[in-house]
Amino acid sequence: MGKNFLCFAVLLFCPISFYGQETDIMLPKPEKDSIYTKPTILPEYKEGGLKGFYEYIYKLYRVPKAFRGRERMMVVFVVDVDGKLTDIKVIKDIGAGTATEIIKVLKGSPKWKPGYNAEGKPVKTFFSLPIIISKD
Repeated sequence: MGKNFLCFAVLLFCPISFYGQETDIMLPKPEKDSIYTKPTILPEYKEGGLKGFYEYIYKLYRVPKAFRGRERMMVVFVVDVDGKLTDIKVIKDIGAGTATEIIKVLKGSPKWKPGYNAEGKPVKTFFSLPIIISKD
């Protein structure tokens, strides 16, 4: 009975072992239009990095008259392979026209340096950006 149980256990676990080895080796390749969240090299604003990008925003952003207070909005976008910002969305809108204004500013942004994958090819990269708006 001991030998039969051992044979049964070996046969039971062999297919799992082979399947696990096969899936570890055969990884799917990213599709041509995949959007990366963690590329090997992150995208970068050409004129001073992230600090320069915030300076660009605060130079051009006009706080809507109806807004009062100090709040944080969250904006997401994709840095395309050519460095252009696309798919711009405000995911935390603080109202009073602030979302419309930030989208306008981001659409006019100069191109960024794109993100790169492990093969050194430029890739679309998802980017999120918190922005604090303040007006008394």
